[in-house]
Amino acid sequence: MSRHLRFHPCSTTIYFVTDRCFQGRFLLRPSPKANAIIIGVLAHALARFRIQLYAHCFLSNHFHLLLSAPSAAELAAFMQYFKGNLARKLGRLHGWRETFWRGRYHARPVLDEAAAIERMKYIFSNSIKENLVARVRYYPGVHCHHELVDGRTLRGVWENLTAKRRTGRTTLEHHTLRCAKLPALAHLDDYAYRKAMTRSSNEVHEALDPQRKVLGQAKILAVHPHSAATELHRRPQPICHTTCAELKRAFKTAYRCFVDAYRQAFEAFREGALATVFPPGGLPPVGWWHAPTAPT
Repeated sequence: MSRHLRFHPCSTTIYFVTDRCFQGRFLLRPSPKANAIIIGVLAHALARFRIQLYAHCFLSNHFHLLLSAPSAAELAAFMQYFKGNLARKLGRLHGWRETFWRGRYHARPVLDEAAAIERMKYIFSNSIKENLVARVRYYPGVHCHHELVDGRTLRGVWENLTAKRRTGRTTLEHHTLRCAKLPALAHLDDYAYRKAMTRSSNEVHEALDPQRKVLGQAKILAVHPHSAATELHRRPQPICHTTCAELKRAFKTAYRCFVDAYRQAFEAFREGALATVFPPGGLPPVGWWHAPTAPT
């Protein structure tokens, strides 16, 4: 139990999800084929699970998602399906046969509306805060800014291997990736929501030096996917994202109570109590079995 336990505090929780490629390699490097695969796999996974996606960005060696899930189990199943399929399809594209992802993804709850908008701005800052391009619209990879601010349609493909095995022919499904509106701004119509996203994007751009040097599209696209970043910035992940100190204290208290209850249930499970009831809001360990309740 050395890892941070999955804790789902309420029925529908917004998460800021992050993951990085193995050794910081550029296995997500933009290209027309890679972009189509990323969009297709993400859109296909969203259609299979009860997940709402609000924002996303895919840089060459990591990605961020802002989404909501009805349970910790639903989020885990979605991420397993999405990451597994993306690794297989991009691995074949790049001829990469080793480990694809660094490890388990990070998913931190976003507890208030202001924090959700702040996370949206952080995603908008990706590709420009790293000085890759001057403005996000010039980034050649998959980025929600292209849809939410620039009004572009993100289209991708999903290769249906099940149909291919059955018929012997390559079957491509075409998908369109669309972001849902943030719950705090869901009352806005499409035009007003796009204006709000544009304001957030402008605030991000205005905070940067317009005279800074950037890498540029050509050099981004020229990087070999097997190469790795020379320096990886590892920052400790917060337990949650919030702009309210009181909400953070309450979340920490609830999380500590959850961990204590989980530890007690886990010890009972290790002793052989197969019908152990784990606390709600988390994920029981692999192999857990819940005995059916006897009728009364």
